[in-house]
Amino acid sequence: MKTLTKQQVKELNNILYHAKRAHKFIQDQQTVICSKKIMASNDAYINKDGVRLLELNKYVGSDLTGLEMSVNFLENFIQAN
Repeated sequence: MKTLTKQQVKELNNILYHAKRAHKFIQDQQTVICSKKIMASNDAYINKDGVRLLELNKYVGSDLTGLEMSVNFLENFIQAN
């Protein structure tokens, strides 16, 4: 594989910066991620429009874990180049 140019590394670092910001926001204790999917649970919330919402686990078992994995992958990729 060819060595990345300085501009490519700069662009990848910019992408990494924004991915880390998004990950930090999602993982904040004040941020709650919910789904409108129908699931059997007594822990659902009903919003003002009457929609039943179920809180998702941000740390395991959801597609949100892919964001942390991609941040780690991108960090390692940049460091290797």
